[in-house]
Amino acid sequence: MAREARCKGMQAALVVGKVPPMPTATPSQRVVALSPASEACLKRTGAWKKMDVEQRPAFQSMRVADACKPGAQVQLDAKGCVIEVDAITKALHEAAKDAQGGAKVDWLWKDEVRSVQMPNTNSLENAGDAMASVHLESGERLRARLVVAADGANSRVREMCGLTMRSYSHGQRAVCCVVNAEGVHHSTWQRFLPSGPIAVLPMRDGYSCIVWSIGEEEARSIEASSDEEVLARINEALHTEKFYDPPSQLSRLTGKQCRGERAKEGSKFQSKTTQGKKDDSRKSDSEVAGSGRHPTPEENSPFTDENEKRGAFPRAASIVSRPKSFPLKVGQSTRFTLPRLALVGDAAHVMHPLAGQGVNMGFGDIELLLDLMVKAGEGGEDIGGQRLLQEYARRRRAANLTMTATVEGLKALFAANGNVMATARLLGMSALDSVPFLKEQMVRFASRSAKW
Repeated sequence: MAREARCKGMQAALVVGKVPPMPTATPSQRVVALSPASEACLKRTGAWKKMDVEQRPAFQSMRVADACKPGAQVQLDAKGCVIEVDAITKALHEAAKDAQGGAKVDWLWKDEVRSVQMPNTNSLENAGDAMASVHLESGERLRARLVVAADGANSRVREMCGLTMRSYSHGQRAVCCVVNAEGVHHSTWQRFLPSGPIAVLPMRDGYSCIVWSIGEEEARSIEASSDEEVLARINEALHTEKFYDPPSQLSRLTGKQCRGERAKEGSKFQSKTTQGKKDDSRKSDSEVAGSGRHPTPEENSPFTDENEKRGAFPRAASIVSRPKSFPLKVGQSTRFTLPRLALVGDAAHVMHPLAGQGVNMGFGDIELLLDLMVKAGEGGEDIGGQRLLQEYARRRRAANLTMTATVEGLKALFAANGNVMATARLLGMSALDSVPFLKEQMVRFASRSAKW
């Protein structure tokens, strides 16, 4: 708002509970995969250019594989970038400080919302000129035509306004850690295991982030394991193909197994160790130990772009940031709006990280809400009025339900065991890989404009 000339004349207050953490030399596990639409949104705010080029490495494709069918792999021409949350937050704050020409924004630092009082009506039609009232811990009182709750999945503002999040747990956790990985390059990699998907995402400085959806006990076990044990389990999940029935390597790893499937020797997924002399120009671990940083994959990786072309999955070489996990659940607020209130981002909806669309959906919420506010202002309408809030709720609820259904459907499809389901997945992935139109539609769905 502060940069948009079309928002000139508007006034807003941003309540910031605490100063966000700044990026560190060692990459953080808290990352997001930004779609082209979200990237465009950050460019309009001025935040994109506040991030160093190396902080926003782009990927050009997405590799997806089915662990239950060694021959099933599809490559999508999906574009985007994986960026640390702290880097985005820092860039947004810096861009906001420099912003001018748009709305007047007051920053209320290190303050918290104590209570919210909405117009005393259950109908948007009767809100009239009544204003919302926000009381802060500092004692300050704000009156507004629109309150935007952007305070996360455990939103206090949503709770204060009497709205609840209808959610259910997957009974799993997402384990995240940063590694030096060999053979990642310019792709994101996702392998579907019976217990859930494991993904390898390219980060800045050649590092990679592992995001692994797994059972709660297994997640806790990984967090408590040594670096060597963590690496072994990650690489086993990325490469093992011995799916025997009874117990296979994978069933011992995850507690589940793919029934009726035997991996074929010589599959293109088979992990191989690259042989040959090490390039003398690469720095060894000992040579960089004194610098206080971890060696980058470019300094110690024997892999080349040929591995990516052959479809060989990456291999984790060393741990950079220890694994941490968070619970996986899906949910949506009972309502996205009330008179004078709009929920955005995780305050309105949470989803499985399978497709990496959570943050992109949040940017989509903000983009649409701002567009509607500007149009209402230009037309002399109330920027927190009935028509605006109803249209926002209708469009974003539909978008969220569509994305959630797609992600949950994919998760259920790849979690199903049995030869028939594995064969069906193979046929589906083969069709997707060989029909350009289908691939294009899937990519467009994952990265479509934030205003849909």
